[in-house]
Amino acid sequence: MDVRPLRDTLRKCRNRENETPDQWQQRLERDRMSKRIKRASENAQQREKRLNIQNKLGKNNLLFRKVLGSSLPENGPLDDQILRLL
Repeated sequence: MDVRPLRDTLRKCRNRENETPDQWQQRLERDRMSKRIKRASENAQQREKRLNIQNKLGKNNLLFRKVLGSSLPENGPLDDQILRLL
């Protein structure tokens, strides 16, 4: 098992904890720019795939927020609540 991705993730977390407000702004701007470049270079098929994935993730997020936001004893088991919301 390769521990490199985990090590890189922990390193990035430590760096973000210690960054100054200026460094934070620079990192956000760099991330925004790289996202713009990536999206500008994608073709219609790649864009459609990305948007479909985002749409599915958004629906799942909303579904879980509805289920977890309600109290389980009043509304029954979690499986029943998920089926009712679908």
